[in-house]
Amino acid sequence: MRTVLLLMLFVCPLLFATERFEHKVTVSLQLPNPDFQINTPESDPWLNQTQRMQWDSYQQQLLPIQKQLYIQSRLGAVSARLLAPPLLSYGSEQIPLKVQLNNSLLSTTAQIVLNAQQASAGQQLDMLIMALPPSSGRYRAGTYQGVVNLLFETSMP
Repeated sequence: MRTVLLLMLFVCPLLFATERFEHKVTVSLQLPNPDFQINTPESDPWLNQTQRMQWDSYQQQLLPIQKQLYIQSRLGAVSARLLAPPLLSYGSEQIPLKVQLNNSLLSTTAQIVLNAQQASAGQQLDMLIMALPPSSGRYRAGTYQGVVNLLFETSMP
């Protein structure tokens, strides 16, 4: 009888066990450094939002995206570069882009966009993303997408 009772104590919870689902939640955090800031104007918080390039049907061209960034670094000069060549794609079709910051054409090679004195004071810079004209003379119709990955760096003391 004692064996049956012990067996029942072990088996009964298994009979009433509930189904389990296990999930993982990825959490990330980026704590800003008050000595190095890159922000958008409060009136146009465009970073991390999809930017729509407009089509000018009259001139048959894509209009550039014009935005602004406020950059300040009390640590030293600020450099910028692209992490990959910027382009829009639709299937096998691609539209290369060019990116300018403060009238400087950005590439995958880092270049100084603000010297230490300019960076310390902080400046609002114009940013321009433009489509290059197609070699065929015409863009192929479609819904194109792409990502422009920018990296900004400053000196560390």
